[in-house]
Parts: sequence; C-alpha cells; structure tokens
Amino acid sequence: MDNHSFSNWPLTTGRIIGFFVSVLSLAMFTIGLFTDANARLDTSGALMILLAAFALLSCVLSFWQVRLAGIFLVLVSIAFGIHTSAYALD
Repeated sequence: MDNHSFSNWPLTTGRIIGFFVSVLSLAMFTIGLFTDANARLDTSGALMILLAAFALLSCVLSFWQVRLAGIFLVLVSIAFGIHTSAYALD
C-alpha cells in the first residue's frame, strides 16, 4: 500500500459530513415550517430554507469544483451569521 491512496480521505470525509449536515438542516427547517401550528413562511424562515439549500448545493458541487464550493460555503456561513444577528433581536 502506498500513502497516495489515503491522501484524499479528509476531503472525502468532510464532503460526506457536510452533505449530511446540509440535508439535515434543510429537512429540519422545512419540516418545522409545516409541522408547527403557528408557523408561517415569513422572510426569516424563507431565508433559512434558502441558505440551507445553498449549503446543500455547495456540498454537492464540492465533488466536482472544490474551490467554487468552498467559496459558496464561506458565503453561506457569513449569510447565516448575518441572518442570526439580524433576527436575534426579534
């Protein structure tokens, strides 16, 4: 066995973990929207679902374009931070 066969395992592991977290987040936000008795689709909820969908898209894109997916994930994490700080006062 050479060491080259194990060189990509951190990248692949990160992609798989990111994919499952993105799917879980998107499912949690979407299911919470439809199961909560007082839920309504306002701008805050719609933005959370949209950001989770972009995170999922970035994880899927990372299997082909790593640099572009990394840029998307950084932008999505910044947007999550802005969204959290903007809606924390409500």
